[in-house]
Amino acid sequence: MRQERRERRPVLIGLVNPYSTLAGAALLPVPRGCAGWRLWQFLGDGMEERGLARPAKSAYVRNFQRRNILADQRHWDRNLGRALGPGVLAALAGRVIVALGAEAWSSLVHGRGDVSYRDRPQNGQSIILHVAPQESGDEETSLPTTIYYLPHPSGRNPWYNEPENRRVAATLLTNLYCDAGEHIHAGVSETSS
Repeated sequence: MRQERRERRPVLIGLVNPYSTLAGAALLPVPRGCAGWRLWQFLGDGMEERGLARPAKSAYVRNFQRRNILADQRHWDRNLGRALGPGVLAALAGRVIVALGAEAWSSLVHGRGDVSYRDRPQNGQSIILHVAPQESGDEETSLPTTIYYLPHPSGRNPWYNEPENRRVAATLLTNLYCDAGEHIHAGVSETSS
């Protein structure tokens, strides 16, 4: 019997991709200025702070799983997000997740009895929830799932205007990237423009 290799990349969770609904397009680092591009910039800043090379865009794409709660939509719908969010969380049971923004956090934990949207961790911090895998639905088989929180990096959130706050995001992303052991594959940096 073949044993399936378990996915270990950290997961970045956004809301929707206003540019594309194609599979794999969530939080891509293009076009310049989009949320994925900002995350890639924060990662590069954190790597440089550690004395490491800025990762290429392809390394960012390869080393983080990226998902949107509404993967096939280009516009956010809060009701649909809250209906689908718990299933997204169940599909990622046992993983390390970064919820990007209050709407992503609220959608993931919607309907849980052990935590609510008000229990959101501080920016850059995490909470561990026990989540039943989607295929089992059985609380007895729940897995510890670490969820970090960062404000959404769309460019509209003034939290990122402060250098120390950008450093919080850079440190978190760099720690997750390096903990995954993939930073040695980062390659030569692509143009940061």
